[in-house]
Amino acid sequence: MPEDSPQPQFEQEAHKHMWDFLFGYFFGRATGIWRIVRPLLWLFLIGVIVCGFIYAYVVFHAVSERSHDPHVHPHSTH
Repeated sequence: MPEDSPQPQFEQEAHKHMWDFLFGYFFGRATGIWRIVRPLLWLFLIGVIVCGFIYAYVVFHAVSERSHDPHVHPHSTH
């Protein structure tokens, strides 16, 4: 079989189309569900960012509360 036969070219194109379809199916483009999945992914991403900010606020607030001097001294004379 000669090196420049059309069979390898056809196999390469078929292989490329197979991977395009699989990636499209995986990401929902081939099934048409991508219109629903994309906003849900954005909503999830925004939720993760908001949760991260809330967590950072709570942690920094707890650290700043612990760094203040206590109001009652441990060795009081009363």
